[in-house]
Amino acid sequence: MSIINGEKNKPAGNQKDFIILKVKGHFKEGRELFFQIKRTKQFRRLMNAYCDKTSQERNSLVFLFDGSLIRPDQTPDELDMENKDEIEAMTHHTGGTALIPQT
Repeated sequence: MSIINGEKNKPAGNQKDFIILKVKGHFKEGRELFFQIKRTKQFRRLMNAYCDKTSQERNSLVFLFDGSLIRPDQTPDELDMENKDEIEAMTHHTGGTALIPQT
């Protein structure tokens, strides 16, 4: 995997095996980073690289594609992703309360 913003670029083998994805943050800075990743590689590495580059804790973010949660063990091929698709990185929120009907 390589980061496509002037840093850490490695020559890619067969270009059909790779995909370029944009990861957009939905917090303070809202950083957008582009990653080149093999279509068959798990998202775990991309997620960790994004967190490292944005100084975020991995367990504080969730990653979404088309509104669905991306698991670290999934791959771009499994999600039928295309070149330049966008992944959203959002702050993970826990808690809340269940609504209980009044009787």
